[in-house]
Amino acid sequence: MSRLPDFVIIGAMKAGTTTLFNRLGQVPGVTLPAVKEPHFFSDDERWARGVDWYQALFEGCDGVTGEASASYSDAANAEVVVDRMHQIVPGARILFALRDPVARMRSHFRHEVLRTRERRPFEIAISDPSSVYVTRSLYGATLAAYRRRFTSEQIRVYRLEDLDAPNTGTWDRILGHLGLAPSPMPIERRNESALRPQFTPALLWLWERNLLPSRGLPAPLRRVGKRILTRRPDARSRLLDSADAAVGDRIMELLRSDQTVLEGLCDGSSVVSHEL
Repeated sequence: MSRLPDFVIIGAMKAGTTTLFNRLGQVPGVTLPAVKEPHFFSDDERWARGVDWYQALFEGCDGVTGEASASYSDAANAEVVVDRMHQIVPGARILFALRDPVARMRSHFRHEVLRTRERRPFEIAISDPSSVYVTRSLYGATLAAYRRRFTSEQIRVYRLEDLDAPNTGTWDRILGHLGLAPSPMPIERRNESALRPQFTPALLWLWERNLLPSRGLPAPLRRVGKRILTRRPDARSRLLDSADAAVGDRIMELLRSDQTVLEGLCDGSSVVSHEL
């Protein structure tokens, strides 16, 4: 039976969306698809596959189901994403995970360095306001786009910092937002970056095309492949260390202005931590 998601976790990237998605998958009454991040509303190629392709992802899902694509929270293309989403799932419940925007940028940068997609020092990589590191941290602009098409009742904003903190009630509010009965929160936390190998360009090419060697290969071949395709964890330590550099005034002012927009949309609630 064809169906569509009841909820969408829209990000932000590196704000614990994978952790939340996996935890929700263990809640009674929830069945999640095998594909966590279809990027259907943000990727033009996947959007062109049509709603039938999207529906097929949720085939066989009973009870409450949903997806989590962090690309939906990029302020640079939020208007397009929101229009498409409202067209296909106008009644969906939306969860927007936030994280201190500077901490999120640092984590995002490290993620890209480990994937060998980033070779610039942190301070240069984030110096352009149109950089994906910056636009993914413009939560106010993103939320404003969603609020123009979805009601405030459909959107629940929460902080990563609050999800595991004691006595915040964040988990219970998330379950209530999705119409789920109270259930203990699973305690495990997932960090996808830590679970993946240190990428070289060759390994990245194979990874992105689902061509990584099978675990069924003989052990000698696996060892040779590992030596060729992976690198020492400290090979890019200088770039990784650069993520601790200070953020320039121009970008900080942009983040502060966006924070003002975000607080207005959240009724004045503080939604980031001390780095701003």
